[in-house]
Amino acid sequence: MRKFFLAGLLIIVAVFFLVIVNTLLFTSKQISNVSPTPLTPDPTNSLEKNNIASQLLGGAIKFKTISSNNTQSEFESEFLAFNRYLTEKFPKSHHIMTKERVGRHSLLYIWKGSQSQHKPALFLSHSDVVPVDSTTNDNWLYPPFSGELADGYIWGRGSMDNKLNIIAQFIAIERLINSGFQPNQTLLFAIGADEETGGNNGARKIAEYLKKHNLMPATTLDEGGVISKNIIPAVSQPVALIGIAEKGYLTLHLMATQPGGHASMPPRQTAIGLLTTALKKLEANSFPRKMTPPIRQMFNFLGPEMGTINKSIFANLWLTENLVKQKLAQSASTNASIQTTMAITQFNSGVAENVLPTSASATINIRLLPGDRIDSIRDKIATVIDDPRIKINTSSTDNVSSNKVSSNHEASSVSKIDTPFFRTLHKTIKQLFPDTLVAPYLTITSTDSRHFSAPENNIYRFSPLPVTKSDLKRIHGINERISTADFNKVVNFYQLLIVNMNLTHQ
Repeated sequence: MRKFFLAGLLIIVAVFFLVIVNTLLFTSKQISNVSPTPLTPDPTNSLEKNNIASQLLGGAIKFKTISSNNTQSEFESEFLAFNRYLTEKFPKSHHIMTKERVGRHSLLYIWKGSQSQHKPALFLSHSDVVPVDSTTNDNWLYPPFSGELADGYIWGRGSMDNKLNIIAQFIAIERLINSGFQPNQTLLFAIGADEETGGNNGARKIAEYLKKHNLMPATTLDEGGVISKNIIPAVSQPVALIGIAEKGYLTLHLMATQPGGHASMPPRQTAIGLLTTALKKLEANSFPRKMTPPIRQMFNFLGPEMGTINKSIFANLWLTENLVKQKLAQSASTNASIQTTMAITQFNSGVAENVLPTSASATINIRLLPGDRIDSIRDKIATVIDDPRIKINTSSTDNVSSNKVSSNHEASSVSKIDTPFFRTLHKTIKQLFPDTLVAPYLTITSTDSRHFSAPENNIYRFSPLPVTKSDLKRIHGINERISTADFNKVVNFYQLLIVNMNLTHQ
């Protein structure tokens, strides 16, 4: 008995010692002492002083470039007018860069670099926006397509998603051209016109164009992560979240059929009953929670910046992983980062209160973690339901020629964080937002970047947009807006990033 006691004590001491050592070795991954660059934008620049940058974004918001699944959208003229607006407001950019129209209204700009040995870098954005529910118009402080400048903000649909990046990048390019700047590597600026409906006629066709002309990038920057403020638990500082991977997307349609008849003579289970039983099984058998590489990397960057206890927890995930997963599972937003999620989003059945339904259907939306595959997820769902009377069909948006919302796709590969571009991105954020922490993370939504997936292309998803919990509701929601001060920083970010990229490739 004494030997067992001593053995147990030795194990406890060894574990304690290992925890202490791991915690001591768990040091900061943040770039420190970044030196300013001579071309860091002057805060007294006339664009800021005269509010010109904000006016340019406000003007862009006025165009109702609303996503549509129709081949001929009712907003066709709005996209054409928006593209003319870019040509009119940014003449030097259009003189220096080569412009290609791709698909219906998507655009590709090529700023040729001086050093052909470097593969291109791609900046992705999109001009389309989601519709505004007309029943909410009265809840907007300013009309959603007014582009109003008021109360220190630029108001309207697209101010956060995603016209801010288009306009900020063009302002940055104009500044750089004015200064005589020439990029070393070729820079590509792609503007999709159907990101909100899957990107099949925009980003996908731009990717095909780049492949055909041997212009596929070595690195890509798209939307995705933001500068989160007071969102991540146990971290008081703002955190710039750079998406190094994004979840996959799968829509399944479930259907149950029955003979129907008069409701006064019902069978033991109606079509609705059959389907709801299947759905109840699915909700009771969720997918396992996993700490995927992007999430481990996130805690590897953020853990050293936390207090002693939390630092020790994240330094020893080999011991504390289940505890961390339990904590993350308590919130829907954090749980989504560690689980392949499943949501029942639509249910249809019945024609009258006294008629037995001949069928019942439901739609399930699934977001896959990296490492999970569509086929295996579908097989598991069939196994859980375990009822041949329930037919499971994959969404028609599997067809890449479809332009319907968010075609089914696997989770992306995980981009590297030991690349020159990631370090340049990290450095640029620190130069403009010195009190902000930087961390990789997993993007839980879908972006156009998936169309550019290639083994040699490291994709990063980040917009330099400070966002609070209340701001998250504005994206695709009511009173979408960005402060003029924040937008000026977005402009400065893209200018400085391009300059820093040149320094990297000298």
